[in-house]
Amino acid sequence: MIITVSGIGALSASQVFARGNAGGVMDTLRDTSDDDPNQETDPASGYSPVLYNNTNGLPTSEANAIVQTSEGFLWIGSYSGLVQYDGNTFTRIDSAKTGITSVISLYADSKNRLWVGTNDNGVAVLDKGEWQHFNKQNGLNSLSVRAIAEDENGLIYLATTKGVAIVNEDMTITTVQADQIREEYIRSIMLGPNNVIYALTMNGAIFTLKDGKMTAYYDPGFLRVEDIHAILPDPAVSGNIYCATSKSSIYYGPLNKGFQSEYANIEPLSYVNSLHKYDDELWVCADNGICRVTNDGKAVIRLTNLPMTTSVENMTSDYQKNLWFVSSQQGVMKIVSNRFTDLYEQLHLNDDVVYSTCRQASRLFIGTKTSGLIVVENNKCLSSLPLEKITTAGGKTIDQHDLIKLFNEDAKARIRSISRDSRGRIWFCSFSKYPLVCYDGQNATIFTSNDGLPASERVRAVFECSDGSMAVACTGGVAVIKDGKVVDVIGASDGIDNTEILTVAEGKNGDILIGTDGDGIYVSSEGKLRHITTDNGLMSDTILRIKKDHKRDIYWLVTSNSISYLDGNYGVVTINNFPYSNNFDIYQNDRDEMWVLSSNGIYIVPTETMIRNTDIMPFFYARGNGLSYYS
Repeated sequence: MIITVSGIGALSASQVFARGNAGGVMDTLRDTSDDDPNQETDPASGYSPVLYNNTNGLPTSEANAIVQTSEGFLWIGSYSGLVQYDGNTFTRIDSAKTGITSVISLYADSKNRLWVGTNDNGVAVLDKGEWQHFNKQNGLNSLSVRAIAEDENGLIYLATTKGVAIVNEDMTITTVQADQIREEYIRSIMLGPNNVIYALTMNGAIFTLKDGKMTAYYDPGFLRVEDIHAILPDPAVSGNIYCATSKSSIYYGPLNKGFQSEYANIEPLSYVNSLHKYDDELWVCADNGICRVTNDGKAVIRLTNLPMTTSVENMTSDYQKNLWFVSSQQGVMKIVSNRFTDLYEQLHLNDDVVYSTCRQASRLFIGTKTSGLIVVENNKCLSSLPLEKITTAGGKTIDQHDLIKLFNEDAKARIRSISRDSRGRIWFCSFSKYPLVCYDGQNATIFTSNDGLPASERVRAVFECSDGSMAVACTGGVAVIKDGKVVDVIGASDGIDNTEILTVAEGKNGDILIGTDGDGIYVSSEGKLRHITTDNGLMSDTILRIKKDHKRDIYWLVTSNSISYLDGNYGVVTINNFPYSNNFDIYQNDRDEMWVLSSNGIYIVPTETMIRNTDIMPFFYARGNGLSYYS
């Protein structure tokens, strides 16, 4: 696919998503239920998932817990031990050296210490690279630590299969001596508002702690809910709590009053393992999937088309706001919030290579390889775009009154670029019997070899010059159109050895800059040609794009293996430190940033940083941001 955006001053992710012929569609999280009005579908632009297991880097295919520490590391707890993820590589922590195995809970505290709860070996804490272990010799009644929490005073609470243990500031352990919980299996524990700790027992009782002491205990009879499996104190309302059951019910309300009615039903999901709050929505991790519940409880949004479908135990959010899920049977899944809208998915279009797009008012024109012209308006594809008349530049009337049919039925065009000039006219360049078409909103004018274009029926691009003329990049040379007529062709007879023209722009003093497919750049100035090649500093003689800088007297070049620019004297300066070589196009937005469209994604760099040509650390859009098609 060639990603090209024409006629857009500042490319933004919300404006354009160019897709290719990779054969698939963007990963989407779609609901498969048709009948339940409370079951909603995630929009196609919402999220993209990636599953990690023992086939693609994760040293295991099961995980129980996940947390991020302040330096950015993700830590994953599994029965095979502890795994660290640095953003690129999963590394298993050597259990022979640390003694850490069978990890079932993780917690990062306010001192940036990592607490690791195990199934059979107590708890360990990593502090400044050093491990400290706690077991029965240190005061634990049970070596199975199911959950960990911290209160505002720095006390660490350990939910074990025999009550609650507390790690004090001096790293000594005490236990909560309340009779109701001393021998109980504590399923989960977490901090709520006002420094209150909430905990859930295996038999479905909920109790609260403060300053290391139990303050309230509510059995299932008082709560009027059976078989509670997960809880979450409402971070916004003190005393209120969410509860989820082994079936499909979620309850919400003041804990001290019990629950009167169901808050939400998440069928067909059941057996909830954990609850979380992100962006004012309740996220549910269940044994057979994931869902979100809106803040009023009225809508349940099931996430389907996910690679993780079973035994979803827990989740967390990283510093980039990506969501991470762990499954005790399938590994780890990252869900990326898409910054791109997949128009083809929304419009139910077949996959195709998109060469170019252009916006005009409420319309988006899309030029494709095999589907011709697609026009989108008000989130719908237009089936026709009527015209008053279509004529050639020579005055011949064409028996057609529809722009879309002109390209898709009459010409069967491969549309290579679409651009808008200063008068609001749209220029379509294509490989077809109608290689150049100018559309003014009511009428269309066709330019062919009969009207003076080179006899190739292949036009790649146009450029509007300062005098209002249009320079046209053709196979065969550059045609110049003035006042609706072809007035000149710069080609082989003028000294251009390779007339396969890929790009054209205006230089200083009305010069025409001509980029070729393998013969460098020609500068046409007052009837004379200057030739710039690899002998003059270019890294490649294949010139894909020439773009005038909006603020500076330089001309940006995208070659087959580099990004460069021509200075005011047409000297070549190569951006040696740009991190990628296989680039297609470059756009400068209103914030003076360069958007470089490449075979592996989109790079964004401040223009001044590019020109300084020292350390370049671009912002990068790729699959990790939901851009699934870019090759």
